[in-house]
Amino acid sequence: MASTTLSLPGIASQMCKAALEGIVTPIAGVGAVRVDLPTKTITIHHDHRASSRRLIEAIEEQGYHVAAPLVTNTREQTPNHHWLGFVDGDGI
Repeated sequence: MASTTLSLPGIASQMCKAALEGIVTPIAGVGAVRVDLPTKTITIHHDHRASSRRLIEAIEEQGYHVAAPLVTNTREQTPNHHWLGFVDGDGI
């Protein structure tokens, strides 16, 4: 599952938050949606059916301005994480 975080400088209220959730949640492939009003961002977890471009288009079609995609992470998260090593303060 991928995640995309978008910057939305014009959002300021709970109404904006609810509207944005209502815009992206029905899109095929969208899972969790988190709107963060203090940072004016939305993070959308989605699969291959919902591209970042499609998400941005859906938001902008409803009158919101997307300043920039901040992060798109397409790596699959796995439940098994392994430490590969440590880096000390000297970078060694």
